[in-house]
Amino acid sequence: DFSMPPERFTTDLHVRSALPSRLGDRSRYLNDPRLMELVRTATFLADVPADRVAALSADYPVSKLIDLVRRVCREGAENVPEAPSEIGELIELMQQKPDWIDFDLIEDGAAYSRLYAALVSPFMTRGAFLATFTNSYAALPMTLTGALSGPRAARRVNETTAYFAVTTLPGGLERFSPGFEATVMVRLMHSMVRYNALQRTGRSANSRKRNWDTADYGLPVPQIDQFPAGMIGPYQKSEKAVRAGRELPYDERAMVEFHRYRGHML
Repeated sequence: DFSMPPERFTTDLHVRSALPSRLGDRSRYLNDPRLMELVRTATFLADVPADRVAALSADYPVSKLIDLVRRVCREGAENVPEAPSEIGELIELMQQKPDWIDFDLIEDGAAYSRLYAALVSPFMTRGAFLATFTNSYAALPMTLTGALSGPRAARRVNETTAYFAVTTLPGGLERFSPGFEATVMVRLMHSMVRYNALQRTGRSANSRKRNWDTADYGLPVPQIDQFPAGMIGPYQKSEKAVRAGRELPYDERAMVEFHRYRGHML
């Protein structure tokens, strides 16, 4: 019900927040209508084209569906006629290039991000996952679907680290590159978690598995939860620049543009 914001979203300053006041004045952004509308939208926003592909798991074995997605990524939809049209539509949308990205900066931004992805990103990813695992909104969808159990949790950390590395390779976000395919698979993975969590909505109280309560938690894996993962690097660079009262130099500006484009594709 898009007319009823979930418990996790509020603009009421009197509602207790887990964010310590020493980390920021909530009123500065809670009183910003434009920003709050953006946050509210992102709290309700899923991934419509990828969710359509995930919903095909009702008719296809998951292994078969993943195989079809990978084949379309590598061979093109026209060469995989047995693939459902939803897969090709998702990839076609991802190929569209927004006019608010400066594509002259993308390759330099990827090169600047490459060393960071190799040496720093593995540790940042583990820290981000710790934050995810201790946040009920972000962790519960994966708990419901078994994604936090034993080896699967470790595999997710390794896959995420590899994703951020492979997309920084030369041409890493171009069609038919390993980075493009990895981006498609990340979107599909999030949609599969979302789809399966919503399948558990409304189960009886006697169910041994915990339900997904939309009134409390809202939409599983919304865009607002995914935003930090793609923008940690630009946030750190921008925060330092703001504190120092300086403009971003070319290499950092290119890095920000690369991250913006990768975030758009995600």
